[in-house]
Amino acid sequence: MPVFTYKGLDGAGKAIAGIVDADNAKTARVRLRKQGVFPTDIKAQSEGLTRGTGLNREVDVAQYFQWISTRDISLITTQLATLIGAHIPMAEALNALVDQAEKPKLKVVLSKVREKVTEGAPLADAMQDHPKVFDDLFVQMVRAGERSGALDQVLRRLAKFVEGQVKLKGQVASALAYPILMSFVGIAILMGLFIGVI
Repeated sequence: MPVFTYKGLDGAGKAIAGIVDADNAKTARVRLRKQGVFPTDIKAQSEGLTRGTGLNREVDVAQYFQWISTRDISLITTQLATLIGAHIPMAEALNALVDQAEKPKLKVVLSKVREKVTEGAPLADAMQDHPKVFDDLFVQMVRAGERSGALDQVLRRLAKFVEGQVKLKGQVASALAYPILMSFVGIAILMGLFIGVI
């Protein structure tokens, strides 16, 4: 089983490092999270020997068609708030988010945000270039957090707000599921009656 070295934060926000056995980096990340560690960097100890590297790398085509969900935004917002709250520099925090992003589209967006921030742009301006991912309210809240010096607190509030949106969408979807199902059943019954009569 491959061995991975990691750097991360414990539950108290203290920087830690170590090694973990796992089949791949994703499994290592999941294992660390279960142990209460928020990994910021994971690397295979023997890069050339791990599966999925070099010319024999396996490509999952379906992953390129995944959209960025509200839940993804909530997760990266929470992670960024944790990292900023632990006094991790913005560039390193964004590096960690890029490394941990599982969806290729999200990885691309976060990479572009990181690139603009490392060039000296404020985080809000970098996010503003991606309105399909970060809406205007999100960007303005981040801008207010940057100006007030309380970015980590604003990001935590934003994460709760976005998570609330996810829950609300789920409740609305489940509330509408029954009436929609009954409509289809009603239409099917009416069609059956009309076909039976004719």
